[in-house]
Amino acid sequence: AAACALIYLVAKRLFGQSVARLSAGFGAVSFPMVFAATAMGHQAMDLVWTLAVVWCLLKYLDAPARWGRWIVGIGLLLGWAALTREGHIAFWVVLIGWFLLGMRVKLGWRRALLHVFGLSLGFLVVLLPFIRGGGEGIFDRLDHLWFLYEHTATHINTWFNPWRNPDAAWVLFQGQPLTVMVKVGEAMVGNFNAMFLNQDYGLFDPVFLVRGSPYYYGMWFYAFSLAFFGLGVVCWRAFRRPVECLDGWLIIVLLASRTAVHLVLTSAYRYRVPLEPYLIMLAAVGLTQLLSAARREGTET
Repeated sequence: AAACALIYLVAKRLFGQSVARLSAGFGAVSFPMVFAATAMGHQAMDLVWTLAVVWCLLKYLDAPARWGRWIVGIGLLLGWAALTREGHIAFWVVLIGWFLLGMRVKLGWRRALLHVFGLSLGFLVVLLPFIRGGGEGIFDRLDHLWFLYEHTATHINTWFNPWRNPDAAWVLFQGQPLTVMVKVGEAMVGNFNAMFLNQDYGLFDPVFLVRGSPYYYGMWFYAFSLAFFGLGVVCWRAFRRPVECLDGWLIIVLLASRTAVHLVLTSAYRYRVPLEPYLIMLAAVGLTQLLSAARREGTET
């Protein structure tokens, strides 16, 4: 329920009322989100924390002077989210670029650096105690999660693992650089397919019905097509007017950073859950854009 409310608020701020209603409605029956809420508590919390961080950053973007006072608190929330899912560490890294390249134009270097420091301070205060933890720290988890699931013939986790044995990994890369790049590249493609083009759980989807049926595959094709079209619209706006579309850049860097993490770490269908709201929003953007274009064409004729 909290996630659906946040989806509505974030989508309304980004894309307007129509997209917000569509996004919240489909979010309420989204199989990945429903499955996470019922079967995997930490996955569902990652969904909520990610939406909460994005909502806070959008409020900050609208009123940086006012919300800048709470920037350490936003950093604390981001750090807490990183303890739920390590992918938020990558999000924090790209957020630094978002501040220095985007917010710097609005605020100037001094205030932008001050806000980056505040965000990073809150983030690291929460995260640093868990960097090393007697076999349970962040580095240990990176060692364990590095290409954990086998989606190709080569098990990269044991064959080439710079987190576990950096010296051996460097020697292997020096001796067989092309082989390492090809096999790691194949594993990354396998991870992408496992995350976005596969559904491991359940036989029945509230929207796409029976898994494996022609209707199921057809509807997913249309859903992904609309999402990619919506992403193209957002990227086009962001590249044309980068400073005015910092909200769009926020969604782009979130999707890129959270996806990149699972291209090299463990990857499966369930890791798409925190990104599902934004994929739904992009599909809603694509749908509303196509409907608007059809209406314009109808009125002209």
